[in-house]
Amino acid sequence: MMTTMKLKHAFGMAAIAFSFVELRASGQMTTGSAMEDFGKTFNLSARGWTVQQIACNQGANVLWPGEQAVFTFFL
Repeated sequence: MMTTMKLKHAFGMAAIAFSFVELRASGQMTTGSAMEDFGKTFNLSARGWTVQQIACNQGANVLWPGEQAVFTFFL
């Protein structure tokens, strides 16, 4: 019985001591497709896909400042 109380006291003191310790961990500093094994992790593959532009609301291929174009694609 006394041993159990000593262990509880020791674990309690250790928990208090560790709560004051600052722990640092290294983190991943890249996002998106720059991540290692990004495609494999998220099961991404571009095989078998085609993209075709089927419409555009502008007739010109150059836009002036302030003009906006809307494109429609077929996947």
